[in-house]
Amino acid sequence: MIDKGVKLDSLKICVAWMLIGVLPWIAMGQEDELDLIDRVTELQKQLESKVAAEHERAESELIELGPPILDYLESATEESTTDYRQRLQRIRTRLEKVVVNSVTKASSVKASGKMTVGALLKQIKQQTGNDIGVADDSLLDLEVDVSMDGLEFWQALEQLMSRTKLGIDRYGSANANQLMLGSVNNQPTDLAVPTSIARIFQAQITRVDSSVNLADPQLDFTTVNLLVRWEPRLRPISVDIPLSQVKMTDEFGDQIKARNPDQVLYGLVQPEIPEVEFSLQLPRVDRQIENIESIQATIEAVLPGRSELFRFQNVGKLKAGYEIEKAGATVTFEGVQKNEDLFGIRMSLSFDEANNALESHQSWVYQNEVYLQDSQGKREDAISLETLHQDKERVTIQYYFLKEPGPQTLVYKTPATIVKMPVQIELKKIPLP
Repeated sequence: MIDKGVKLDSLKICVAWMLIGVLPWIAMGQEDELDLIDRVTELQKQLESKVAAEHERAESELIELGPPILDYLESATEESTTDYRQRLQRIRTRLEKVVVNSVTKASSVKASGKMTVGALLKQIKQQTGNDIGVADDSLLDLEVDVSMDGLEFWQALEQLMSRTKLGIDRYGSANANQLMLGSVNNQPTDLAVPTSIARIFQAQITRVDSSVNLADPQLDFTTVNLLVRWEPRLRPISVDIPLSQVKMTDEFGDQIKARNPDQVLYGLVQPEIPEVEFSLQLPRVDRQIENIESIQATIEAVLPGRSELFRFQNVGKLKAGYEIEKAGATVTFEGVQKNEDLFGIRMSLSFDEANNALESHQSWVYQNEVYLQDSQGKREDAISLETLHQDKERVTIQYYFLKEPGPQTLVYKTPATIVKMPVQIELKKIPLP
């Protein structure tokens, strides 16, 4: 058992967050987790103490233990006092804010001196949670001399690549939580790639094309391809660019307008790829103009906050309409329906502030974990699912199981807090064909 006065540093426990990759917590071992559960249970009992000093001390320590305890805080019951409810909600709110800040803030790297690429990548992963692989293991033995005194992740990666002739291999990894580096010795060194770094994002111009339509000159246009990446520890729900907030100027200071300035470019975030690419279409730029001097844009990203576990006990006898609310997310049990040889459990998900996270083109919600768990901890996963309803406020999905639900606990895991994050980028000196 952990002493009552133990602090986070002495616990040395962390959590690797699914989908959000919040740091600096790392996955804890089973023994540490059991100790933490015991301690949280004990402190929650102290929260109900009638002695002010005891419940204040318990509240302070629960906050000090950090976001990992959110999985183990029991919800208030009907018998709970108003004071206990307020303290519990205050703890949750404080720790959820820590998570949100970690999601939107760029991670940083401290490393200096000569070392191998492999050693540096290991340090970067330990400090940021960002996994970076290499296309060829021999690249891990390359030596690099770096000076990274708290550099943001993308700045640190750029320094590494510039000093080793390595580059990001866009097709080298099938893992959305990993960037892959490869050799770029054959890439021309005299062609600078316009790049902008904004917190957790990196934006680059990858290609510029101009075309002439001889049959219909109104269809002449210039296309600028904009690639947006994010730290691989994260997976955004959506990444969009409203053209109404894009400002472009040429080398003479004249404004360049998008062809459809009221359009929003929607980036489809795929589970296995940590980037999206946009095509900005402009009226064909005059050949006398050699560069687009500046492109200023706003990336509107929607990010999942911390994932919460929603547990529905004795699901076989649970009444339809029973709901659980955590951190702004509400999960509702809508009943069980037999469908031939399968049993469908209908669940609904909604948010206090959805921030367009449930729009029909968003597929992240289908990645949420749903399973039945018996008293011995044995798990049975859903074998398929069916969408019954989806709009901006609510999605209802039926999950199919092989066995009829009985006394098991239905576990539903979903990001609870949805964070909308506008980020300004600027790319300069974009050469025209």
